[in-house]
This record gives sequence, C-alpha cells and structure tokens, in this order.
Amino acid sequence: MLRHQPDEVRTVLLQTSVLNRMTAELCDAVTGRRDGRSVLEALPDEVVRARPVLGVGYAGALMVGGETRGVEARLRDAERCLAEVGSGPSAQEVVVVDENAFGRVPGAIALYRAGLALLRGDLAGAEAQARTARDLAAPDDTVGRGSAAGILGLAHWTGGDLDEGYRWYAEAATALETAGHRSDVAGCALALADIRLAQGRLDDATTVVERVMRLVGPEGGTPLRGAVDLHVGTATVLLERGDLAGARRHLGTAEDLGDHLGLPQNPYRRRVLAARLREIEGDPEGALGLLEEAERHYVADYFPEVQPIPALRARVQARRGRWTDAPDWAAGLDLSTADEPSYLREVEHLVPARALVARHAADGDDEAFTGAVELLQRLRRRTEEGGRTGSVLAVLVTRALAEQARGAGTRRWRR
Repeated sequence: MLRHQPDEVRTVLLQTSVLNRMTAELCDAVTGRRDGRSVLEALPDEVVRARPVLGVGYAGALMVGGETRGVEARLRDAERCLAEVGSGPSAQEVVVVDENAFGRVPGAIALYRAGLALLRGDLAGAEAQARTARDLAAPDDTVGRGSAAGILGLAHWTGGDLDEGYRWYAEAATALETAGHRSDVAGCALALADIRLAQGRLDDATTVVERVMRLVGPEGGTPLRGAVDLHVGTATVLLERGDLAGARRHLGTAEDLGDHLGLPQNPYRRRVLAARLREIEGDPEGALGLLEEAERHYVADYFPEVQPIPALRARVQARRGRWTDAPDWAAGLDLSTADEPSYLREVEHLVPARALVARHAADGDDEAFTGAVELLQRLRRRTEEGGRTGSVLAVLVTRALAEQARGAGTRRWRR
C-alpha cells in the first residue's frame, strides 16, 4: 500500500513509524513540520483505517482540537483492526509497525471514549471507560495510566465531588511529571488550584501553583509553555486573598510573556481575571468589555465550566444596578428559584437570588425575599455537603445582603 501513496504521505508515514503514540504534536516533532494536524487530515482514509495506532492518534488529535465529529468512527476502525489481527487473510490489510504501540490501542480506545462521554455529560460512562483504560494500561505506561486518572478526576470534579476529583487529578499530574511532560503538568496545576479555591483552601492552592511554577517558569531560566497560565493562576489566588497589587503584577507578567507561552485556554482565563480586577476597581464597563473578549477567545476543554461567561456578565450588570435584567437572563437559561441547585450551576443560581434580594430592598416585596432565602438555603446545604467552602461563603454573603435589605425595608415601612 505504501508504494502507491504520494511522496509526502510516504515520507510522513516512514518518519512517524518510530512513534509508539501518534498525535499532531509528535508528528510535528519527528517530521520537523508545524502542520501535524493538517498532515493527519490529508492522509488517505484507507491508510488511516489500516493502521490502528495511527487511527487512535488521529482520534486524539481531533479531540485535542476540540472536535468530536469523526472520533468514534476512527475508534471503531481501530477496534476492527484489533479483531482482524490473527483472524485470517483479512488481517493482511492491517499494518502494525510497532507491537508495543499496537498493544496500547485497546486502552487508548477506552480513554478516548471516556473523553467523549465526559464531553456529553455522561459522568458514569466517563468513569467506567476511564477505569477500563487504566486497567488495560501496562504498569510501565505512565502516560496512559495518568491520562485515565485525569479523566476520573474530571468526572468527579464535574459531579461536585471535589476531594475525589483532586485525588485522581493529582495522580494524573504526578504521572505526567514523571514522564517529563512539564507543560501538561501546568494545566493540571490550574485544575488542582481551582478545586482548592472552590474548597476555600487558599494556602493549598498557592502551594500547588508555586511548586509547578518552578518546573515551567524557573527564575532566571527559559519559561516553558504553560508558564503564562501559572502566572494567571497565581494572580487568581492572590485576588481571592485580597492582594490586588500582587494579582495585577502577575497578570502583567502573563501579558508580557505572551499567549504563545500559554495553553489554549489562557487567552480566555486571562481576560476573565482581568475583568474581575476591573470590576473590583470600579470599572464595570471595562469588566464587561473584557468578558465579551473572553467569550470570543473561549476554547472548550474538559474542565467543568463552573463560572460561565453569561453568569459573570449578569453579575457585573446586576452590581451596576441592572437587577431587573437578571430574571430575564435566568429564564433564558431555564433557571428558577424552585430549582434544586447542582454544582455546575451554583454561580448561575446566585445571580437571580441577588436579583430577588434587590427587588425586596427596592419595594419591600416579601415574596421576593422568601424566594431568595429558600434558594439560598438549598444552595448552602448543597455547598456544605460538597465541602465547597468558597461557594458557601458566596451564599452567606448573599444571605447577609438579604437580611440587610429586610432590615432596611422594615425601617423604611415603619417610618
């Protein structure tokens, strides 16, 4: 089959035959090119279908790029190859260059199916496939086992079980560090810090970010990709501590280093953080502009979206006094004060709760006060059960505002 392919295809296949995994990035590394994704896409379909290692690598390249269309088809092709090897004459169509790499294909299929399940919100399916991938990975397949642990961590985190999410994701970070993938460890550090922030454990979040910063952004050394993200992560922790000057300093360093040293989500995360600073500094218009920019730069990944841009925008608008917009925004998202809150929608539910508090403060609407308090009670119960101290504090602040508004309203009506 190889001799019938164009020269460029033959060259790429020969150069990448030394790889025991196939990704767009590895394709770039061994061929000296910068268009690994395009090269994979240009390969004839029959070439990919006959090579299971190449097929699962192609599926992985699609998922890294945020695409899911075509992934399952590639995984089924790889499964067909597995079934055909050793089963008779049809096995002659299957090309196996490296037996070790071929042996990792079953685990890779389970891993990518775990990722697909996670993206469509099937947390049970993601966990089951990830455990299968971990069981199939060889004891010395550090990256394979670590990747499966990462999916398990994301599934638990998305479901609101932060302790289990942290445990599994920390295992993934350790595996990637052992394998020398320091830039990927930076991405893990952001997730681990986010989890600790949600738990209100600021010291632990600081420790995580600072330790990994020494790996990818050594003082006096050349920073690696991911260093920018860690400066944004450090600034986020400092902002939670109330250290605005420190947060601005690290945000400025991230901007100076440039997006080329950041992971795909960095342009989005950096602008969200800058928007929070603008809002605190009393510039809501600037904050809204940055949130609009952040939305344009958003790149979907596997992290749970616990602070969606529309909710952040509605919160800024609400603090400008435009509370009347919040109920319309909530209705558009099918949110109600009668909902039983979930982890992923905690931030969203706080916005209509604040709107009801403001309505009561403005006109003494007791029904609005009651609706806000009932929702806040449910939010507090769920956040306390999940150990999400950061969210508990946000709920308590809103409840305090409700009580303050009730007291002010009582005094006003008495007069």
